[in-house]
Amino acid sequence: MIEYIKTKNEMVTPYFQSIAHLENCLMHLYQAAMLFNGIIGEKQFQTNDGSVLDRVNKMYNQIKYIESYAHGSQTGGASSFEMFIKYQNERSSLEREEIGDLSTTALWITNSGIECKMAEISFTELAAQITGYYEEAEKIATYDVAKHNAPSGVL
Repeated sequence: MIEYIKTKNEMVTPYFQSIAHLENCLMHLYQAAMLFNGIIGEKQFQTNDGSVLDRVNKMYNQIKYIESYAHGSQTGGASSFEMFIKYQNERSSLEREEIGDLSTTALWITNSGIECKMAEISFTELAAQITGYYEEAEKIATYDVAKHNAPSGVL
């Protein structure tokens, strides 16, 4: 993103590279959540509960199935780019879902985080979720079965 900001109005490639990195981040975060569901034996979120993981799931699906969300909407003759920029800069009266129909990418970057047609996640929430999984993975990776007298085959 820093490269994009430095070259603003000159090139958009760094922006799209940033989006690609964030899409990969979200997809791996969702897969980590599904793996942890198996480890702990329960779901960590319910559909539409508004939690960070629910919103990660919505973004994961948006990225994975972008072609099914690209319906296009009636914009009264304005180009989708104009409408998208107006939303980004002015937080116009268009709703995020309407902007999602106009976007040329599954998600977009805002000053405070990332959004897609179905959800938004702040950078702070994303960082906290990643850090939490990192800490849990580290505990699993360094767990000493012999030290805790766990029966063989456990963990």
